[in-house]
Amino acid sequence: MTHFRSLNRVGMVAALLVVSIASALHAQTIIAFDLPNSTSTQPTAINSSGQITGSYSDSIGTHAFLRQTDGTIISFDAPPPYPPQPGQLVLTGATAINAFGQIVGYVYPITDISRGFLRLTDGTFVIFGGDCSGPTQDGFTPAGRALWTGLIRVEGTVPTAINDRGQITGYCGLDAQIIWGFLRQPDGAITVFEPKDEPNPSTRPLAMNSRGQITGVYLEQHPTGCSYCGFLREPDGAFATFEGIATAINSRGQITGYTDHGFLRQPDGSIVTFDVPNAISTQPAAINLKGQITGVYVDASYIYHGFVREKDGTISTFDVPNSTNTYPAAMNATGDITGWYSDASGAVRGFVREGSNKTCTVSLTSNMNPAYVNQSVTLSAVVGGTQSMPTGSVTFKNGTSVLATVPLANGQASLTTAFTKAGSFSIIASYSGDQNYLGKNSKALKQVVKKYTTSTTLTSSPNPSAHGQPVTFTATVSSTGPIPTGRVVFKNGSTSLGGRVLVNGVASLTTSKLPVGTFSITAIYNGDIESDKSTSPILVQVVD
Repeated sequence: MTHFRSLNRVGMVAALLVVSIASALHAQTIIAFDLPNSTSTQPTAINSSGQITGSYSDSIGTHAFLRQTDGTIISFDAPPPYPPQPGQLVLTGATAINAFGQIVGYVYPITDISRGFLRLTDGTFVIFGGDCSGPTQDGFTPAGRALWTGLIRVEGTVPTAINDRGQITGYCGLDAQIIWGFLRQPDGAITVFEPKDEPNPSTRPLAMNSRGQITGVYLEQHPTGCSYCGFLREPDGAFATFEGIATAINSRGQITGYTDHGFLRQPDGSIVTFDVPNAISTQPAAINLKGQITGVYVDASYIYHGFVREKDGTISTFDVPNSTNTYPAAMNATGDITGWYSDASGAVRGFVREGSNKTCTVSLTSNMNPAYVNQSVTLSAVVGGTQSMPTGSVTFKNGTSVLATVPLANGQASLTTAFTKAGSFSIIASYSGDQNYLGKNSKALKQVVKKYTTSTTLTSSPNPSAHGQPVTFTATVSSTGPIPTGRVVFKNGSTSLGGRVLVNGVASLTTSKLPVGTFSITAIYNGDIESDKSTSPILVQVVD
């Protein structure tokens, strides 16, 4: 495993073009961007924060970039595994980025094989990989021949996805006909896999979710139902296969891709196909947690356009203004889409399209905190949005237990409830989300529930008393809440005289067994579900 410091080529550049597009819900914005002296800018991934990575080409070669959420762009080259020969061209391609800003891709010295790279958030690199033919300290051997990714020629190892746990997947191989999938763990351990035991495997993982589920495509040598088959690899190594080229998977396990049509595969294995109206080809590229799908479709004139399929199956289309072709490549949870487009001059530039699913704020308050056991408490949630008024519902939870689900009215939802025991409870308001906003949880509210305070008084009659004369001790328990119930224990010092049940807050005990002397008598109330315990002041009983 080799670590290198980032080789930043360019400083920071700004976006070139901002265009507003009206949608049915609200104004959406497409931002076109490019790098100085670039002849082709191709974004490949966008994370939940809106950071974008990809590759661009100039007169020198191919490089990677990171576009920050404020629009600034950093260009970088991953270091080759050894110093290149004079005149040897080294290409860098970035393919994926996770929520922490870690980027994966490949570094390819021409005439050699490619290696994978992991760019950490501090700008350092980890270089790994080879041709999958055997393990070394970097995971694979450094020997091998060329393989093809489909659009560009690379060799050896091609990472395609990284999740928030730091797991990396991709493919590696000996030549164009022998390609394995791989999974690299955060500690550097690598597992090579293929869905079926083929003499000449061709397995290409293309996406991975936060659970470690991997999807992609493999080529069956002797097709029994499909030639290009999709696969799902579970974290335990089990496989499911199905027809089609699987391109993306979300954290729910929903998979999208295409055959002759676009498809959505549910976690139970059921598949729904779909097409953009009037398209001759529909090719999904990404799916987010909400179930929205984006990708490209081709019209009858063989022009490429972008589309978004909503969770309910409705489809909308879009193009970057003044483009001749639009190619969406990735989408994040808020619905932001990145990709590239070409214009009439033949230039290829990147773009980011503002999503319709924006984040909202969820606040939670209690009108009685602390509260008492069985006292009415009103929990109020307020959901705020930056655009339209949020709709949907709020589910109030006590830990993992659901208290109730309440529809929003003007962005607010309230629940009146009571807590049947004392303690400290973690309450959360979970917003469902709607067509404009993602679901979100409030911060946990610590709801304190107390028992009512009690006080116990003790009297005796007669006092003083004669030896052998019956003496009645009477305890009265009062409360700031309901009348206390339960038992009172009468004690002579540390010796119990007996216990009695409260009736309307009063308990009495009669005894004639006290010897001659002076005694310290107390009444101890043990409390009930609503009333706290208390002990009376000492009563001095004199027996002559």
